[in-house]
Amino acid sequence: NVKDDTRQYVIVRSDGKYGAFDLHGKAILEVGHDSLSNDQGFWKSTIGGKVALYSPDGKQLTEHKYDAIRGFSGDLVKVLVNRKEGLINKAGKEIVPAEYDSVAISEQGNYVLLRRDWKSGMIDSQGREICPMKYDSLGVMNEEVGLATACIGDGEGYVDTEGREIIPLKYGRTNDFVLGFAEVEGHNMGQCGVINVKGELVMPLQYTKVDLRSFVNEELRIVKVYDEKKIGIFDLLNGTELIAPKFAEVDKYSD
Repeated sequence: NVKDDTRQYVIVRSDGKYGAFDLHGKAILEVGHDSLSNDQGFWKSTIGGKVALYSPDGKQLTEHKYDAIRGFSGDLVKVLVNRKEGLINKAGKEIVPAEYDSVAISEQGNYVLLRRDWKSGMIDSQGREICPMKYDSLGVMNEEVGLATACIGDGEGYVDTEGREIIPLKYGRTNDFVLGFAEVEGHNMGQCGVINVKGELVMPLQYTKVDLRSFVNEELRIVKVYDEKKIGIFDLLNGTELIAPKFAEVDKYSD
């Protein structure tokens, strides 16, 4: 049997074992694998229940020692051993040993969030420590603004790409940045506001809710603010309440 080809190769099966050939008939991987798949040109081979990574030309990059190899994120790929997670790169080099409860890669693949024994830390894609494993929680690095949420105890703030607590851990709750702004909350109910990437409070902590996911006017950074069930609008760029929250609904803003 021959599987369908879209990338200049075919995967073949004989007597329950798999191999791969290019379209000139040259073997990339000889028949003998229990299963075989291709991810971004790289081969994932299973033999005896363990998975290994091979290069596009069939060079073995790792031993068959993983329980699973997930999809690539940039140059990195997640691996699993005994329900623990780690990372290797496309050369098969181990960047993070498979001994963490969870591993999460930033969108552009440059930062890695680690969690083990209820503590979180962060490294870069080369394995350099950014944040030690001391945080109760960390967010995945937002590479657009170079900040990630961080929490120790009941205090939340933000760390930068060097692991500095650039925005102090003083808030009751923090959120990811959207178009250069993030909703933060004090330690009491009804204390929602907004900061910019410098940590400056551009909206005071005086609302029950701020909706940064649905701008009234995205270009002008006009957002809805709430006082219980009443709605108003706020100008983030100028730090000004345009309409106090006293209406049941506010539709799209236009100038």
